[in-house]
Amino acid sequence: MAQQQTSDRVVVFSDLHFGVIHDPTEDEETNITDLMNLLDLIENQILPKKIVLLGDVFDLWRVEFKDAWDNAHDIKFFERLSGYSENHGAEIIYVIGNHDHFLKEISYAEESLQRYEKLIASGITSGIPVKLNVELDNLGIDKKLNFKFYYPHYKMEIPGVGTIYLDHGHFNVKEQRLMKSILAKIYKYGAKYFSNSRIFESEFKSADPEEIYSDLEANFSAVFCLLYHSKMDDMVRGGRDFIWRLKKKTWLGFSMLLSTAMAAVTSLFTFILPGMQAEKPVELQSVLGYSNLVPWGVLTALIYAFPRLSSLLLSRIVANTVSGERGTPVDKVLPNITKKDISIEKKNYKYINLMQDLGNEGKKIDYYIFGHTHMAGWKKDPESDLTIYNCGGWVKDPNKKTCTSSFIIIDPNEKQPDQIKIYRMEREGKVPCTFDKRGRCDMNCGK
Repeated sequence: MAQQQTSDRVVVFSDLHFGVIHDPTEDEETNITDLMNLLDLIENQILPKKIVLLGDVFDLWRVEFKDAWDNAHDIKFFERLSGYSENHGAEIIYVIGNHDHFLKEISYAEESLQRYEKLIASGITSGIPVKLNVELDNLGIDKKLNFKFYYPHYKMEIPGVGTIYLDHGHFNVKEQRLMKSILAKIYKYGAKYFSNSRIFESEFKSADPEEIYSDLEANFSAVFCLLYHSKMDDMVRGGRDFIWRLKKKTWLGFSMLLSTAMAAVTSLFTFILPGMQAEKPVELQSVLGYSNLVPWGVLTALIYAFPRLSSLLLSRIVANTVSGERGTPVDKVLPNITKKDISIEKKNYKYINLMQDLGNEGKKIDYYIFGHTHMAGWKKDPESDLTIYNCGGWVKDPNKKTCTSSFIIIDPNEKQPDQIKIYRMEREGKVPCTFDKRGRCDMNCGK
């Protein structure tokens, strides 16, 4: 069958988090209705020559891969994209994020096995270098679907538009810098008191971009592997599930009963027993004065809030160990890219430097597109002339009914500034995002 014609457009979207609906401790779900409408637009109206999925397509932090895959398969998400690619000759690019980093772990294990087999067969001892952009050709999913996988970034040179650098957005987080600054102090004072090392005056200042990237990735991989492969996450998730189910059922009544029992026990040991031992009558007013409605109400509220508070706390410990950036608007993300050091190994080295060195041979990058925070928006830095775009997310909370359901269209045939534009789904059509003064897109769920 002859391939159908496409436009010159590129569609970018991220943070679908397939599978999150199967996590009983959360009230989140993928906005399937808007997503299916987007697929219809892609196939019938937008007709892009390239589609970029910018990470966290699967949520493998909170559910097994099978659950995440089944969630996507229910709407034939990958099958429809693969069919579009086959019919139109379009490229489908999957850039791995933090919640689906497990796909990178699978690739790394397979690559390691192949390298070791080659070393054993040939007797070579120097090793085989691994490319920074890893195309995951060996994944089982790639054998069935027409996708190309990249990590950690993907770069596009579009005539008339410029150089566009895309990654999921989890490398430039504040937790990474905080962890590194703490390590720097430990090294500094450790060297001062226990050795004559001048590590920060020599070796670290001369670190190259590959070393810095490897160090960043090692920190992330250590935590991600803990989430994927250990039973600690299962234990914590089980605890969250238990207290969450209590809350969903009879937790309010239990809170009132428990607080009443605690007040009664307190009164018993504070007033009644001491009074009996002293052979003095216990005045009812004294007991009621101590355990009146105000402290009883406060105690009831605290007990009632415990499941929600503990769930939020444990969720941050487990799911946001490395990055708690969700909901961060672009004006807060921009300084992390252009102004703050990304590493202790090299002074005054920003994330924009790392992007240029590793993604563009040291040359200028015009646009940076990411996801990660689920907060669509854009911002330009007047100093570096870098414009950043966040393509938003597709996860909604049914209770709050808020999400962006947004995506980016890159169209070189449009005039500036409409060559890169953020849209959101509204019913069965797309509408341009409107932004507040902080650069945030309207939050809605298919109104």
